[in-house]
Amino acid sequence: MTMDMSGGGFRPSINVARLESSPLAPVLREVQRRRATGEAVLDLTGLGSAEPPSRADLETLTAALKRPDGADVAVEGTLALRAAVARHLSLRSGGRPVNADHVVVAGSAHQGIFAACFALFGPGERVLVPTPSWWGVGAAVRLARAMPDAVPGDEEWSLKVGRGELDRAADLRTRGLVLSSPVEATGAVYTAAELATILEWARERDVRVLADESARMVHFGSGPAPSVLDLPDDLLHDTVVVWTTGAVEAGLGVATVVASTDLARIIGRLQAVAAGGAPPALQAVAAELLADERFEEQEARRVALARKRRDLVVQRFRRHLPGVEFVEPLGGYGLFFRVDGFFGDEVWSGVTFCEHSAFEGYELPVHGDHTRGPCEEKGWDDVLLGLLAAA
Repeated sequence: MTMDMSGGGFRPSINVARLESSPLAPVLREVQRRRATGEAVLDLTGLGSAEPPSRADLETLTAALKRPDGADVAVEGTLALRAAVARHLSLRSGGRPVNADHVVVAGSAHQGIFAACFALFGPGERVLVPTPSWWGVGAAVRLARAMPDAVPGDEEWSLKVGRGELDRAADLRTRGLVLSSPVEATGAVYTAAELATILEWARERDVRVLADESARMVHFGSGPAPSVLDLPDDLLHDTVVVWTTGAVEAGLGVATVVASTDLARIIGRLQAVAAGGAPPALQAVAAELLADERFEEQEARRVALARKRRDLVVQRFRRHLPGVEFVEPLGGYGLFFRVDGFFGDEVWSGVTFCEHSAFEGYELPVHGDHTRGPCEEKGWDDVLLGLLAAA
């Protein structure tokens, strides 16, 4: 038997026919290519330039790998880690009663978002996705056979959405909302009052909410960014939260999905079929990190590093590109700016902007196209700052 591996005649199933690749992939490849040629390139995507794990973290991982009792764990995660996450989130949210039964451990925030979309949304349902957003949200919603509807944010409000934008976008088929804060694409952060208003709207409309708070700890204000878990119980019906334990960028963290007990069980069963559990050794490290009194210090160093990178990019924009509008990033790893003023009328989106990289003694290739709709037409695009090559 021979197989033609050229793929020319293969027709994928309807399940995956519209799958998209990550818009960051070309950026990361370009980073690697330039570094291989000896260029000094600073990767600001947030994916390949993390603070390396500490020696203590590596020693903890080594010890976990040697333990014989961690080979097989429940797919929803070890009890030790789920209890540590529940305790941490409860303390962060003023004593909110979070217990281990509310927590499911995932290998990454992307995996958690995928599982939550599958559990919350179904065929033919409309799911509102405030844009700009992470590109994979729409893909995850479509894989659940639901329909993602982009809701452009208010330009005067850091491209965030409120009750007005949601009301205009919703109809009788709207059953879901995916809300990110800090917003990965822009770095905007919703205040506690803004979150409360949005969840009140969702309760009135009987809309399920997926809150992506995977970057919550990377907040340039006081403490972590505001969370939906800070809100009263009556606003959290059918709400799912995705959160990371920290140190994910260094390869030693995991993501967690927080939901009601019944919904958490469903997500755990789904994960058993779709992805399996996170590696036991990483779960052991994450549990020990959360229990360590030095956890807050480690998180503070991680946020300080992200702030340093944010300040570097913002300062260079203001110094070398005065007048270019951008969203002031208050958290996360993104910077979002207008591209329609560059190179005349020929540049109107991030895709074409990528083709015009040299200006002012710097090279700033940018890749994004997260907006996919009204925001893009107005000349906004995501930086996630692919590359910033010093002159």
